[in-house]
Amino acid sequence: MNQLTRHSIRLEGCRPTPLSSYLKALGILRIVARQVDEQARGWWEHDAFWLRSTLDPDALTTFFLEEYRPSPILAPWNGGSGFYSTDNRKAIEAIERSTAERFAPYRQVIALCRDTLQALGLTAKPTEDKFRLLTTCRNTWPDDALVWLDAAFLLTADAAKYPPLLGTGGNDGRLEFTNNLMQRLVELIDPESGAARESSPPQLREVLFDAISAARTTTRSPHRTSSRARIAGT
Repeated sequence: MNQLTRHSIRLEGCRPTPLSSYLKALGILRIVARQVDEQARGWWEHDAFWLRSTLDPDALTTFFLEEYRPSPILAPWNGGSGFYSTDNRKAIEAIERSTAERFAPYRQVIALCRDTLQALGLTAKPTEDKFRLLTTCRNTWPDDALVWLDAAFLLTADAAKYPPLLGTGGNDGRLEFTNNLMQRLVELIDPESGAARESSPPQLREVLFDAISAARTTTRSPHRTSSRARIAGT
């Protein structure tokens, strides 16, 4: 039986600190393992993350630019999530109108969220009905989307608990994580064609390999990825 060639890649842009960079490395491993190579492995060595999979550096870059399907990370229980009239809705509506196949999982879950909000009669951020909304989402979302829900909240018999890393279900004060993510996605990927935007390849190489982009003018340490690049790469 033919064995696929496996490559070990040092991701210089993924450091164990700060926490956002550490989580970025775990996110890359999870995405590659779920969408490309279920036998992918990762480890830390000499202050950098190593990825072992069927992808070499060029193939890893091509995958994220051309094939990566973003996980549908949504939070209709949050104000600012894009589902309510006072929210910034540009990104969620762009994904909702998109025809690109890589956004199909997002479109499916957005539609489920809208159906749920309509069924519950919610036109603003829920308060008394929040637990009911969380329960309905947990019962109706597809299996692939439940990973996000299980990270965002835990349902008990009559209340919801929130792991501190994600605030109260995907927000930190006024910063709403899921809408922020969708805004970054449509900055990097054209929702209609699914093609990476012109600015995406250099940003991706910086996020993965710490390759300094000529387009960037900010001064930074050679071993620290900029916060914007870390967000763009998640």
